[in-house]
Amino acid sequence: MSHIKQIPVLAYDSHFMPLASNTEATKNMTKSDLKNFMNLEKKKEKFNETLFEYSTEHEKTRLLVKDITRNIAIYNYKIKNLKEMKIEGNLEKVVSLVNETRLRIQKQNQLKQLSEIEYNKLFQPFKQKNLEFARNSEMIHMEDELYLDDINTKNREKEEKKDKKEKAFLKLIGNLPDELLRVIHSYFTYETRAAILLKTYNPVKMFCALKKSGLQKVVAWINKKYAPSNKEESQAWKVDPKLYTKMKTLYSLFYDGIQFRYSNGYNTKFNLSISETKTYLQYLFLLFRKFHQHQWCFELYRMIIVCKK
Repeated sequence: MSHIKQIPVLAYDSHFMPLASNTEATKNMTKSDLKNFMNLEKKKEKFNETLFEYSTEHEKTRLLVKDITRNIAIYNYKIKNLKEMKIEGNLEKVVSLVNETRLRIQKQNQLKQLSEIEYNKLFQPFKQKNLEFARNSEMIHMEDELYLDDINTKNREKEEKKDKKEKAFLKLIGNLPDELLRVIHSYFTYETRAAILLKTYNPVKMFCALKKSGLQKVVAWINKKYAPSNKEESQAWKVDPKLYTKMKTLYSLFYDGIQFRYSNGYNTKFNLSISETKTYLQYLFLLFRKFHQHQWCFELYRMIIVCKK
């Protein structure tokens, strides 16, 4: 059976979520920040418990599948040898040996089929659980990255507010005529333009204010625009294959969801909640910034601002 696959060892360390060990970081937090911090830490702790439980189950299934695939390989080897076996002797002996060999091949095929049935019973439920685990893992990792990025942004803004020269400069800029401001803005980089829109209008919040169906359409549209299936037409691929791969992996994981159907008709198609969809969308903007695609952020920010107005 060509569809039979081995199950790889679970990359435990890449899934594990380290908990915050520096309590100094919480001293100057507001009540709201502390609440968000503790909620995320609890989520991470709960996920690590799930990871430990799942890893045990994963390894057990992996070893069982390994035994099954080894048995199937042995049956295939025996069947091949039996089919290629040289039979000699008189006609009566040859006929007897041929019939005996057919029975032995039939027996090996039956054993092989039983192993294949056993494999399917193990692998299909495993595939479902593995997909659900991968989604949960990806979601908590995205939340953690977004949280850290938010903390870094807040710290940077605090430092900027302390800079008296910058405050004076911004005040001066704000007093200039609109026409002159437009000319100055035209020379800004896309990073600066995107940052201005983000600070002035909070377009990410505008996106997140959409209804669930609207959020899903935006995510699908962004993926189709920047990371379509055809690599040659993909802006993300031209920028960096890693960005393209990450976008395609995320979309496949959460939205192309393979459906599994069993005898009881149970359907495991995944459906992101509205809060998870918001996390996904926010993470896409974080990805774009990490890969220095500020023009994409600017285009998307401007689009939602124009639509909302």
